[in-house]
Amino acid sequence: MPVSPEGDIVLSPTLNRDLVSSAELFSSAEFGGKEPRVLVWDFHYFASEGYRYYKIVLHIYDIFNYLLPRLADYHPSNAIKMTTTTDATAAASSEAQLLKTVTTILTSHPDPHSALKLLIQNLTLPTVLSVLSTTQLHRTHSATLLSFFHIFRHSLHPSLSSSPEPLLALLPGLLVHRRYSSARSLLLNFISSDHPRHSLHQLLFRRPRLPQPLLDTSLSAYTLSDHPDLAFQLFNKMKRLRIKPNLLTCHSLLSSLVRRHPHSSHSIHLSKQVFNDSLKLGITSNTTTFNILIHGSCLDNNFNNALSFMNQMTNFTCSPDNITYNTFLDA
Repeated sequence: MPVSPEGDIVLSPTLNRDLVSSAELFSSAEFGGKEPRVLVWDFHYFASEGYRYYKIVLHIYDIFNYLLPRLADYHPSNAIKMTTTTDATAAASSEAQLLKTVTTILTSHPDPHSALKLLIQNLTLPTVLSVLSTTQLHRTHSATLLSFFHIFRHSLHPSLSSSPEPLLALLPGLLVHRRYSSARSLLLNFISSDHPRHSLHQLLFRRPRLPQPLLDTSLSAYTLSDHPDLAFQLFNKMKRLRIKPNLLTCHSLLSSLVRRHPHSSHSIHLSKQVFNDSLKLGITSNTTTFNILIHGSCLDNNFNNALSFMNQMTNFTCSPDNITYNTFLDA
């Protein structure tokens, strides 16, 4: 009897056809009226000497033991080779096989979108995180990986699909390969659905060390989502870690603080703190930086402070422009 290359189960074509419609092999009454849960993968098959072999993964170990003697009775000429392991080992093996199957579908299947839909309900969070953080997939199949993320987000139970961990597993790979627009779009969509729990922000804050592009893009996304306080907290984390945000991100944070509604002197104070801290981090300010600060000071009716900022511009080799003067005139 030929043996499958994976060496797990060897079945004849006749038995395989019947196994696919597995309901005929089980009596629901023997399982307390509950339908046995048997999952059949037909993505990997092997053709040799007229046989086709399918990998059968049984997620309920008792059903596995129930099925074994009945397979022999059903077709005595078939040889079935199975290795008995502990439940933990079997689960780990099943998880590894599932990861391998998903990865193969993403890289080789002609229609990965349709194929993944058949598997998505059986994915666990560890498997999803492993797939999304695979460097090779980011390098060669980033578009397919994004599709996988969207299918996963819209197909699984809310307790899994609403978790911020898959997003954090996906984002570093996107940012390394300069897919900034995709990363920002994913962040904005998640932040919008994450309100008011802000689980993503909590996870970003708890993680001891995150790459600069991820923190920088996340900070920017929170400012664009009108959450300047949460963005300010991420800025403080970057400051503690001596991670320098880029100048555009600082401008986005400053603008969100001075333009927030309702207007408050506290926000203006925070914007000045961001300015001073950014200088300590080595960020070089320009005319736009000072225009934002001058606008904030004018909103706070603090014209002396606004003039002070304009006078400081020469220290940073920049000069007032039309926006600077119009800000004073409008005030």
